[in-house]
Amino acid sequence: MDKQKQKKRIKVAGVIASSVMLIFILFAAWNPLNKWQLKLADRLYEPTGASDEIVIVAIDEKSVSERSVLGRWEKWDRVVYAQLIENLERAGARVIAFDVIFSEEGQGISAQAINMMMQRGDYENQVERYAKSPHPSDEIFSEVLEKYSNVILGKGGVENPENSQEIMMGIEPILLLSKHAHEAWLKAFFDEDEVVRRFYSQFYDVENEEWGAAFSKKIVEVAGYNVEEIPDEVVVNYSSEPYGFQRVSFVDAYNGDWGNINVANKIVLVGATSERLKDNFLTPVSNGEAMPGVEIHANAIQTILEGSYLQEQSLVSQILLIALIAIALTVATLFTGVIPGFLIAAGGLGLYHWGLAPFAFKQGLILNLVYPTLALFFAYLITTLYKTLVESREKMKLKGAFMKYVNKDLVGQILNNPEALKLGGAKRNITVFFSDIANFTHFSESVTPEELVAQLNDYFEVMAGIILESGGTLDKYEGDAIMAYWGAPLDQPDHALRG
Repeated sequence: MDKQKQKKRIKVAGVIASSVMLIFILFAAWNPLNKWQLKLADRLYEPTGASDEIVIVAIDEKSVSERSVLGRWEKWDRVVYAQLIENLERAGARVIAFDVIFSEEGQGISAQAINMMMQRGDYENQVERYAKSPHPSDEIFSEVLEKYSNVILGKGGVENPENSQEIMMGIEPILLLSKHAHEAWLKAFFDEDEVVRRFYSQFYDVENEEWGAAFSKKIVEVAGYNVEEIPDEVVVNYSSEPYGFQRVSFVDAYNGDWGNINVANKIVLVGATSERLKDNFLTPVSNGEAMPGVEIHANAIQTILEGSYLQEQSLVSQILLIALIAIALTVATLFTGVIPGFLIAAGGLGLYHWGLAPFAFKQGLILNLVYPTLALFFAYLITTLYKTLVESREKMKLKGAFMKYVNKDLVGQILNNPEALKLGGAKRNITVFFSDIANFTHFSESVTPEELVAQLNDYFEVMAGIILESGGTLDKYEGDAIMAYWGAPLDQPDHALRG
């Protein structure tokens, strides 16, 4: 390739690469296609299995059905939860955490409470207490909470629309309960596609002007696990698909029936799994099946315990990657051709999506799969269009001009291998052909100018066809004379025979 053409291609590569870089660096900074990125990154999750350190006491369909001994969940007496805690403590639970908010005082009197009063005696005095505040069931629950230091109650609230880490109005357990238990924020963080992928490890309570730990963080702290510092924002590395953690039905746990589940020294989460309680959410590993909120907390806890935090690729790293892709693919396509460029682009795309991205994910890094891919696509597309519309047009124009004087096969060889031509010429043996028409002057005087031109055109057309067919190059027409040669511009060892 001559230096001038090489310089032109380098200049064109710079323009194309810079344009692609600028466009997609702006896209990466603005991030209008974040939903695409979230969905593409979801396929990188490969659940490895739920931790044996976590057990869920599930408020499931069995527990909340009208046929359950506990009755409808909305009417459960607080003594039910008190009994559950006693059973769990006797079984050796390390931490007991409620994904339930006890924000209202107990009401009415349940069958469980009546049974307890009958066992204690003094039935009439006990009944009168249920008409007063505090509610006796709340007092019983409070007394049980006071006995143990490893119980966590959840609290919720209304977040600041401009800062989801700020709680504007808290929804907390009643004071009678909260004063004897740990509290933690039960806040799910939804991405723009309504999927739960991350959580804040702490929240700021605007009303009380204090920071408080999120549910999963508080559980790990109370359990006394020695873990590395928990980031402020945690992307959950989901280890389990929906309903993958060990669980026991609430009603069975209330009755002290653990089945084959061992809760000794385990983190026990109490929360809703029944669909009628509507505490299910989509996650990256849902596969169309929503995950109970309590299991999302379980996955968050497992992420903390294993230190398997995920981090999204930084903007600076994305910019560098986009620049590398734009430059490399533009140069490769311009200098090697459309088909090699396509193979490089396809190979690079496959390597990035099915090789590098999964590998990086296992190391805790979520690579951006959208903007580098689009940069690769458009770098190839624009470069291909340039080669097709500009270089091909120039080549066809040159081919058309050459073919008037040079054999078409020879033209093809020159266009495909321009390096074979040397700027400034080269010394070599060639065969030169000169011809003119005998008695042309006399002939030209005997016919009209129009007849002469027609005769010459026919003559030149036949002669040029013979010369070009034998691989010769037409040098010039001069009057009735033709000059042609063989052995140049490309070498022809049999030039003498051709001429």
